[in-house]
Amino acid sequence: MAGAAGTALLVALMAGRAAQQVAAGVAAPQAQVAGLHLAFLVAAGVGVLAVGLALGLRSSGAAHPTATDTATDEAAPLAQPGD
Repeated sequence: MAGAAGTALLVALMAGRAAQQVAAGVAAPQAQVAGLHLAFLVAAGVGVLAVGLALGLRSSGAAHPTATDTATDEAAPLAQPGD
């Protein structure tokens, strides 16, 4: 669902930029290229932001369990054949 929403947002940005360029008198193919350029820049920015956040969260230790979380997670004994 999030992928479809992201794609829809990028397509809306692309179409809006292309329409803006056509209204300014730019030829349609060049206007479409300008729209694609904007969409790719936005997508690249979101990707860089996501990688930065992932690396920041990983290095901060937020994803590591605490000692109290692991103390209660004891493994149950395995069943032996014939039990």
